[in-house]
Amino acid sequence: MSNLTEKAALNELESKLRFPPFQITVRNDKDFGSMPMSQRPDAILNIRYEPVGSYGFAVKYKSTGGLANLRVAILTAQAIAYANKGLFPLVLMPFLREEALDELVRQQVSGLDLSGNGVLYVPGVWFGYRTGEKNQFPSTLPKSSPYRGEQSIVGRALLIQNEFATQSALVQYLTEFTVTNSTVSKVLSTMAEDLIVRRKPRITLERPDVLLDRLTENYRPPKTRKVQRIRFDLTDDVKAKMAANTWDTQIRYAIESPDRYTVAPSSGAMLQILTNDWERLMKDIPYQSDVRFANVELTEIDARFPFFGRELINGLWYTSPLQAYLTLSLGGKRERQIAATLRAQLLTPGHA
Repeated sequence: MSNLTEKAALNELESKLRFPPFQITVRNDKDFGSMPMSQRPDAILNIRYEPVGSYGFAVKYKSTGGLANLRVAILTAQAIAYANKGLFPLVLMPFLREEALDELVRQQVSGLDLSGNGVLYVPGVWFGYRTGEKNQFPSTLPKSSPYRGEQSIVGRALLIQNEFATQSALVQYLTEFTVTNSTVSKVLSTMAEDLIVRRKPRITLERPDVLLDRLTENYRPPKTRKVQRIRFDLTDDVKAKMAANTWDTQIRYAIESPDRYTVAPSSGAMLQILTNDWERLMKDIPYQSDVRFANVELTEIDARFPFFGRELINGLWYTSPLQAYLTLSLGGKRERQIAATLRAQLLTPGHA
């Protein structure tokens, strides 16, 4: 979300606020200085809609998003409008996503952004709603999404276990993946702003469906370092050697097999295995390297998150149902349909 300052945003009002068929003008009120700060709007807009007429709106500007910040802005705008009789409350932000617009509708408060989206509401008189315009003020600061990559491990953990007594307990739960306390804190702060988690008195996942949507929207497959096709049979002896080679948790692997969790097309004779070090995984295991007869495809990746939540089944590690779901969600129409059948399972505590 943009961190466009209040001064810069207010300077943009005349040129950026376009919401046809509504006509918007900025009122040049000179008495703001005499108002108490708690009653002072950031601006006052006159909004006209022919043939109904014109109404005044008290503006509260917020430079950053998140539903928690939006709700604070809504309450502030309502208080300012109440103190200035004859004005209606209006929240202004650089960008309002559809979820934010729907929250404004629920609260019956107007909101506009500087990108062309918004809600305009006068009880019993008019209602306007527009979404779909792109964010014209994206942040210029490099910022990784808390729902993507290694940081997504925090969200994945909350889908498996929906509640933790403390942040330290959550960090302890993630010990194997060495997710730092500061990373957990930053991710939880964003989730709290998005009203996905409650941090007090316990860390509690409030909206698992929204968290799952965020993880899906932000999912990017891990980068591949190497792909090796070989042939070997998964005998009990081979399983034992793979277990011995991965007793150190720094060496990981997981078989990609969505059909273990739902009705899905199998990969045929080719077994798909993700690993972070294929040579150490296959140490002392005899295999054939002739790709013409390969029955195993080893994909070496430089990432940890696909291994989080993996399941040990009959002596072999498989990717979690959530990882299977995210992989399928990037596929074609058929794969996405299959992924949809996994959704209810993933939203059941302990099954992500």
